[in-house]
Amino acid sequence: MAIYSITYDLKKDKDYEKLFSGIRSLSPSHTCPTRSQWLISSPLTTEQIRDFLITCIDGDDVLLVMKIDMPVWNAWNIPQSSVNWLLANNR
Repeated sequence: MAIYSITYDLKKDKDYEKLFSGIRSLSPSHTCPTRSQWLISSPLTTEQIRDFLITCIDGDDVLLVMKIDMPVWNAWNIPQSSVNWLLANNR
């Protein structure tokens, strides 16, 4: 499975729980290294992830889905749980 970064900027109606529930439904394997980013492990494509998640946000919101080139990553001061997730998914 590939690793994807999902970043977002919710504008007017900030229904974070709807978006977070959508992300969780895409993959049981995920972490949140920053306030506006999730990393997930998924067999889906960036297009499939995007198309599903736009049903969880409003038309004025911003969404970016990127495939991550694992195992190349570095971080500073992110939660230990995210470091552990990255190490476990470092392939």
